[in-house]
Amino acid sequence: MAVKVAIKQKNLRMVKMLVERDDRDGSLVPIPTKQIQKPQKGKRRRLEDRVEVHPSMLKLAVKCNARDIIDYFAWEKGIIPDMQTLTSLRL
Repeated sequence: MAVKVAIKQKNLRMVKMLVERDDRDGSLVPIPTKQIQKPQKGKRRRLEDRVEVHPSMLKLAVKCNARDIIDYFAWEKGIIPDMQTLTSLRL
């Protein structure tokens, strides 16, 4: 529900905050190295999203003409639009 409100407000920053998980909760895994002198760096874990993005959210973004959110859903999240959404996107 909150994601849909953020889409209607065309607020990409809010949409990302609601969808993506924050990686401040210990998501860095230390990589063992032979040299102890250097500070250890870690790999970032791939975290699942907080909310599953549905094609209906993409359809709402198209309806609201929120181009940046459309690009975010289509390219970064990999949501494939249905034919009705594609035709309304071209208008």
